[in-house]
Amino acid sequence: MDFLNALYKKYTQNHIGNIFIIASVCLGYIFLAPSQDCPVNWDCNSYISMVDSISYDSSISPHHAMRILPTFIVKSFVTLFGVSIEQGFNIISGLSYLTFSLGFYYVLNKLISLRSKKYFEFKLFILSITLLVMASHHAVIQALVNVYQATDALTYPIVLFMFYFTYYKKQFHWVFILTLLGIVARQNLFFMGELCLLYGLLIDKKIINLVYIAIAALSYHLLVTYYHAGDMLLATVTPQNGFFNINHLLFVILDSGILTLITPIFPLAIFILKDLILFYIKHWYLLLYTGITVGQPFLAYHLTGNNFERIAMQGIWPLYLISGYFFYKKIVENQKNDIMSFILFLYAANLLIIMKFVPKIAEPLRLNLAISFGLMILGITFIQKRKLQKNNLKPTINY
Repeated sequence: MDFLNALYKKYTQNHIGNIFIIASVCLGYIFLAPSQDCPVNWDCNSYISMVDSISYDSSISPHHAMRILPTFIVKSFVTLFGVSIEQGFNIISGLSYLTFSLGFYYVLNKLISLRSKKYFEFKLFILSITLLVMASHHAVIQALVNVYQATDALTYPIVLFMFYFTYYKKQFHWVFILTLLGIVARQNLFFMGELCLLYGLLIDKKIINLVYIAIAALSYHLLVTYYHAGDMLLATVTPQNGFFNINHLLFVILDSGILTLITPIFPLAIFILKDLILFYIKHWYLLLYTGITVGQPFLAYHLTGNNFERIAMQGIWPLYLISGYFFYKKIVENQKNDIMSFILFLYAANLLIIMKFVPKIAEPLRLNLAISFGLMILGITFIQKRKLQKNNLKPTINY
């Protein structure tokens, strides 16, 4: 018993325990990820070729050629440390996943203002949400298998900190720097950066934000022009004939798997749906980024096909962060649902195991787990409300 009390005190003193858990899970996913070769005609061939030279090459797809950041880093690794090209991409993908996971925990911790004395439950909650997003869908960890998709892996931490410096810090010089990095990592990051900078211009009304917007736009234009990517980028947002037919739209929705991207977070999001809607309306830059990122592969589904989930998840994952924030404030803290953190931890831990060890049957298991978790939340909140009513306690909502 003394040992457990000592362990409890150690855990509540700082975040070292949670950081160790998150890092351990990341390293486990990184080192246990099965290796995947680079098949003919896949994107990876472009990125491998670009390590030798990032100069314009008509044999490389233009929108791939614009993503020079990962290949530039790999080239540096190869030159300085003598690693292979595959190892270089592996390092980027792994570090990006680790940075995103620890960064997600850090940002969620900053967003939730801690007023409760139940520090243990609070820390367990943010750990659980972090573990949940780390294994929310195979798209999040796909770059650990196909390491050459480092552009996907880099997207997650860049968007995370764009949002952090926009929403929490309101330091738009950092958003500008991240936007310039995003432009040479993946095309949709340009839109997230510009939207955040536009938001900054509207709330700060500082001319420097307009300068940032102009420089970023010019940089993106020069990049598109140099790699002759205009026509290709236009093609990636052009739907095929008959796309807007009702039957075809239903086919795309069902075949794309878009609903599976929100399956793990849905049991939480449904309870704070109104708050989510109001948040996304107020912070329209995040809503538009999500719309653009999800809308592009949806409109060009004839081109993206089974890549849809991999691309769309880059715009949907912020829902996990915002849902975690509001769920804690409205359900856990406001209703004093201490047990919710423990239930959520078990839910996230089971998802981690499912995604790692039984990926072939993960989808039905994820759905069943999400339904069970949702029913448990419903039961717990109902019981808690009855207790509050009996004690003549009226919960107050804090935002």
